Amino acid sequence: MRRLVPGAQVILQVDEPALPAVLAGSLPAASGYGRARSVDPLVVLGGLQAVLAAHDGPTVVHCCHPGAPIPLLRAAGVGALALDLTEATPTVWESLAVSIEAGVGLYAGVLPTDGSGSVTAACRLVSDGFERVGLAASYLAAVTITPTCGLAGLTLAGARDVQRMALAVASELREIEDH
Repeated sequence: MRRLVPGAQVILQVDEPALPAVLAGSLPAASGYGRARSVDPLVVLGGLQAVLAAHDGPTVVHCCHPGAPIPLLRAAGVGALALDLTEATPTVWESLAVSIEAGVGLYAGVLPTDGSGSVTAACRLVSDGFERVGLAASYLAAVTITPTCGLAGLTLAGARDVQRMALAVASELREIEDH
């Protein structure tokens, strides 16, 4: 990619939506009967570390499950976490605070792709979360605003609308950061 697009910064994003189910042993077996056995967190950690270390640039792990294993992902050495925060619990925000303070970036999924989101609600979600856990506004620089999940199911116009809202949310949060 760097050869094809000189100056491009290649970011490796690893999508792990089923990671909580893998760890809990609640992933349905391929046969449809029963569940696959749980995978030891240390095995998962080693696998993630190997994948992330193979890339010589920024890394992101995306897990839109509400029970994303944030401490495990942080321990794997991820550069940023991409999470759906629309239903984030206080425990999730506490774990995010630890991660952000440790230098891990946050791709904050705060814009639902079903059209139900708003710039105001998304800004409030992030600023309230930061306030609840006592994160200084200066840490907002570690936040990238994103949709809650992918844009593949949207029309071109719908995808543009979500991206425009993401830019508007980022702009409003930058105002908070600057004050």
